[in-house]
Amino acid sequence: MSLRDELVRIALAWQESYGVAPAITSALSEYDAAILIGMPEPEYCLACANATAVRKGFDFAWRGVRYQVKANRRAVGQDHSSRSLPKRRIMIGIN
Repeated sequence: MSLRDELVRIALAWQESYGVAPAITSALSEYDAAILIGMPEPEYCLACANATAVRKGFDFAWRGVRYQVKANRRAVGQDHSSRSLPKRRIMIGIN
């Protein structure tokens, strides 16, 4: 099981026990976006090793392109049971 899959499993277990999932959507969406564009995981790890949660303008850069990922998780609950929000939107800029 990958570290990502384990994190998702733990977050869902947390939600089951405490009612609200931990705020991990942004981190997972950034990772998913990097993998989606073909960035190797070791390069993603290096690119994010010294990053802060409040870096301005982009989340990670690869091959001269800066990526900023906007994340939403699917709405779940009494009022939102069938409504789904966009999973991710990638905004691309030039480095």
